[in-house]
Amino acid sequence: MKPVTKARDVLNICNSKIAKWLVEILEANTELCVTDLIDITGLNQVAISQRLKLLRDIKLVNWRRSGRNVWYSVDHKTLGQIEFLSGKLEDLTK
Repeated sequence: MKPVTKARDVLNICNSKIAKWLVEILEANTELCVTDLIDITGLNQVAISQRLKLLRDIKLVNWRRSGRNVWYSVDHKTLGQIEFLSGKLEDLTK
């Protein structure tokens, strides 16, 4: 994947309302599984899992398997990089 395409993909994923919401929820908690996210959001498992897959692809969330559950948490390093770049893009549009 070309860097420009990847950067565009990252921005598109981060612009998704559901993805933003999931990141905010994960950021407010140490670690959650899909079942926890279903209980918190009221969204169905498929919608959550699809967004988590995208967030994993851009390394915005970490995951670990424990038994039958997969636990998710925010990758704060990647989040910081995205927030930094987002701020730089805002500066360019001023």
